[in-house]
Amino acid sequence: MSQIGFGLISEIFNRIDFGMILIDNHDKIVIWNDFVSRHCQKDPASVRGEDLFEVFPDLPRTWLNVKFRGVRQLRNISKVSWEQRPVLFNFPSGGTMLQDCDFIPVNNPGTDEVYICIIIKDVSESAKNKMELNELIKINKSLEEITNIDALTEVFNRRSILQALKDKMSEARDNAEPLYLCMFDLDHFKNINDTYGHIVGDRVLKYVSQTVSSLMKKDMLFGRYGGEEFMIILQGETLDDVLSWIDEVRSCISSGSIETREGSVKISASFGIAEFSGLMKDDLELIHSADVALYRAKKEGRNRIILYSQK
Repeated sequence: MSQIGFGLISEIFNRIDFGMILIDNHDKIVIWNDFVSRHCQKDPASVRGEDLFEVFPDLPRTWLNVKFRGVRQLRNISKVSWEQRPVLFNFPSGGTMLQDCDFIPVNNPGTDEVYICIIIKDVSESAKNKMELNELIKINKSLEEITNIDALTEVFNRRSILQALKDKMSEARDNAEPLYLCMFDLDHFKNINDTYGHIVGDRVLKYVSQTVSSLMKKDMLFGRYGGEEFMIILQGETLDDVLSWIDEVRSCISSGSIETREGSVKISASFGIAEFSGLMKDDLELIHSADVALYRAKKEGRNRIILYSQK
């Protein structure tokens, strides 16, 4: 190759906006470009023949030795991103440079030796943008959860459970799947508040929501409809399974109590269940049916389950 050719290669080598370090098969530095010189504040001639791990003592030697061995044996390019190892080469030039690094096998002509060309790309700006974006996504997700969750009971609030009901009704109609709505409220809850105070009333609501949440199955949704009234959406279940599961919920609620200075507060709930029909106009009709069944459950003695019937 002519002197002009070498000059062009050298010019390109030193003008590229990422680091390049060439090491031999003993991990000795052969050459590096101006990018590395600027950040290391060392001339390439001063480190030629030096051990890479002595020039960069913070490098993870054991991990890199495994990486280098794989590159040399398989003669494949290996990569490591800033997300795996944010800073591989700790340059002394100041500031933290987040890096993507490539390890490229290079055959030494006329020998069996495999050198490695290390590419070091400064991805600090793009990584920062990605981290900021991920943080925004987390914040938005948290805000979305906050706006969807009832603060006291930590289950879906009225707005989100009603929206979920509309969505599930649409799915059930399209897929011809069974769908049931269970409405339940706590028996004599007003008396609890009047006798023991609203702090105890809040404890009762939390107890009930935690009890039901612990029993929830896949494809079930649970939310607070308002006050002491709750809503459970059950999709893809048979009627027998729905009745059996709701009875388990009823039994678990009624077997618990809240201890106070004034004594033990017994808890029970009444349940109304309605099956979705494709002929129903909207969610209000399904809610009304479940509410009618709930009213009957309370009228017939409370702490029981009534399935809605038009008869």
